[in-house]
Amino acid sequence: RLEKYEDESKLLTLELRNKSAELEEMTKLKCDKEMQLEELSETLRKVEGLLVKKKDLEATVENLQEREKETKNVLQIREKEIHDLKVHLTSTAEKEQNYLKQLMTLNTDLEGEALKNEQLTGYIDKLLLEKEQIAQEKSGMATELKKLQESHEASCKLRADSRKKEENTKQLVEKLEEANGQLRQVKTNINVQNELESLKEKMAKKGEEIKSKLDEREENAKSIENEISRKEKQLKILENKMNNLKKQVENKTKCTEELQQENKVLKKKITAESKKASIYEGKVNKLQLEMENMNKQHKETLDIYQKDIETKKVNENKLLEEVEKMRLLADEATITQRETDVRCQHKITEMVALMEKHKHEYDKMVEEKDTELKLYKIKEQEQLSSKRSLESELSCLKSELSSLKEQLKAEIEEKENLAKEPPSSMVPENEKKHKKIQTHFSETPKAHLDLDCASMNVKNKKSPNDIPIKVNMMEKKKKPPSVSAKSPLGSPSLRTYIIKTPPIHKLQSESTSLHSEQCMRKKQKVLLRLDAQSDSSEHSDLL
Repeated sequence: RLEKYEDESKLLTLELRNKSAELEEMTKLKCDKEMQLEELSETLRKVEGLLVKKKDLEATVENLQEREKETKNVLQIREKEIHDLKVHLTSTAEKEQNYLKQLMTLNTDLEGEALKNEQLTGYIDKLLLEKEQIAQEKSGMATELKKLQESHEASCKLRADSRKKEENTKQLVEKLEEANGQLRQVKTNINVQNELESLKEKMAKKGEEIKSKLDEREENAKSIENEISRKEKQLKILENKMNNLKKQVENKTKCTEELQQENKVLKKKITAESKKASIYEGKVNKLQLEMENMNKQHKETLDIYQKDIETKKVNENKLLEEVEKMRLLADEATITQRETDVRCQHKITEMVALMEKHKHEYDKMVEEKDTELKLYKIKEQEQLSSKRSLESELSCLKSELSSLKEQLKAEIEEKENLAKEPPSSMVPENEKKHKKIQTHFSETPKAHLDLDCASMNVKNKKSPNDIPIKVNMMEKKKKPPSVSAKSPLGSPSLRTYIIKTPPIHKLQSESTSLHSEQCMRKKQKVLLRLDAQSDSSEHSDLL
């Protein structure tokens, strides 16, 4: 019996396994059908979204068409305006040409009148010259008449000479008649001159009228040119607007064409997808019928299996106990695995911390090296700047040395010239003694002695009455070697400088008081002490 029960139990277990496999297959089929239904619903949603997009695109296409119509109307209006402006410009250009022709004719008339005026002025000048000549002749004739009257009175006394004088008077009368004829001609010429002056006035009036007309014409031409320039600017602006509108229309037409093509593509897609949707709807209906049949079969099988399950729950309880034991073992294994994972993570964090420490140390070292490099660069720049400044100072000192050497040469030549001159031209020794004054300046030796300041102090000293003094190097005294040997630490060397005043005859002419003469006769002698071992205390230095 036990064997029979065992065989039956085995058969039942096999049947249970088969039935469970069939149930799993049925559940899988159910899940697949549900997935298909969800996919179909998603496709339907997509189709609805595409339909909404289609409606939006149709609305946008209608808006674009309306805008296109509006832009076409605007373009037509603008083209009409441009045509009107072109007609106006052509008319203004014709008017301008007419005005220019009139101006040319007026200019030619003015030139002719100017030539006539020049001819008339020449003729008037000739007449004026003739008038002056006639006036001179008239005055001469009047003087001759006076002489004749005097001679006629004398003729009463001297009848012998009367005949000759009568002949002379006859000649004079003839001359007077000729002069009267010339005067009549002059009067006629004067009348002509008056007529010419009236003509001149008329011509001047006409010239002024012509000038006023020309000015008005020029103003009209300028106003027309301004209007033309304005109209040209407006035309350019309108052309730019036209080009922009054309570009916008072209872009909009392209957009409409693209949208129409997209509409066509979308319509094709919608038709294809509607066909697919109809096919899917038929499939869904078939699947729903199959699902209903499967549900009925499933309920029948469930009733059968419930009975079998109740019988086998006992076996399942036993299996569950075994499963719980296996779960406990699996939990212990997972706990051990977690502990090992935690240990590994701790080790990894320790390694990362060590690496970060080393990284920070290396970064600090790099920063220190960078700071050292920057300091070295700064020092190098400072040295370069100091070098440049020293070079500039050297160049200045060399230039000063060259100038002082030239002064020394000039003074030596002056001394030689003075030595060659006779003793009568020499200044007395007493006056020379009064011209020399020694001023001793002692300074402590410094490494950074400013030689320029000393030279400026020596050069800028003046007499009490602000008379300039020529500073010239006359003597250059140095201490003997015994003194230098006593001061091994670089004792300052004494150098003497004599400042020479101008000659006495110049001072006497310039000075106005005895006080200024006494001040100008003083001597100035500068003794400067410089450091022997300093950079600027060479033998070639003058200060």
